Amino acid sequence: MNIDTKVDWSSYIDAMAALHDLRLDPERRTEVIRQMLHIETLARRFMDFPLEAEVELAPVFRP
Repeated sequence: MNIDTKVDWSSYIDAMAALHDLRLDPERRTEVIRQMLHIETLARRFMDFPLEAEVELAPVFRP
């Protein structure tokens, strides 16, 4: 699965902060955006990893 959508993290962080009535000072806001970009980079590595259609599902633990 390829993720081609680019997220506007700046707008997203502003919207989420407003939604939760959270005030972020400029330094903290910049750091949150930096962290989201880092998480996005890590997630893309997993999402872009090719999996065969025949991959066996992991068993489900049922106590």
